Amino acid sequence: MKFIFLSIVIGLPLVEIALFTQTGAVFGFWWTMFLVLLSAACGIGLLRWQGTNALRQAQATLSQGRLSLIELLDRFFLMVSGGFLLLPGFFTDAVGVALLLPFVRWILRNIILARLMKTGKRQSASQNNSFSEKSTVIDATYVVEDPPTSDDK
Repeated sequence: MKFIFLSIVIGLPLVEIALFTQTGAVFGFWWTMFLVLLSAACGIGLLRWQGTNALRQAQATLSQGRLSLIELLDRFFLMVSGGFLLLPGFFTDAVGVALLLPFVRWILRNIILARLMKTGKRQSASQNNSFSEKSTVIDATYVVEDPPTSDDK
């Protein structure tokens, strides 16, 4: 896990620098800065639009008294998308905009749900195997009493 985090922290700026360098060589410095700002502005506009839709959907489901894991994952992807869109760069903007697309979120959501189901099945199987016949089960009833007051003495 530390290796993945370290790779992202070091690799992401290197990718962005390479893209800035290549874009600057083709379009020049000012056009590159303009494209960075334009992509960020477009991404933030898309995020506001998608966020408003997501907020409406969340309010509708909460008013019905339900909220699913699917909706929570969608909100999470929108938050991550917003974070990527706030970072300057072409690669992070591309990832942020991709997370705004419903079919990309659908694919990622299905991958995560499949892994959760697989992990849940493994954990439930290992929990069932950990129970042995030698275990003692105690069934008890209890009553909670108020602590004694100074008047009781």
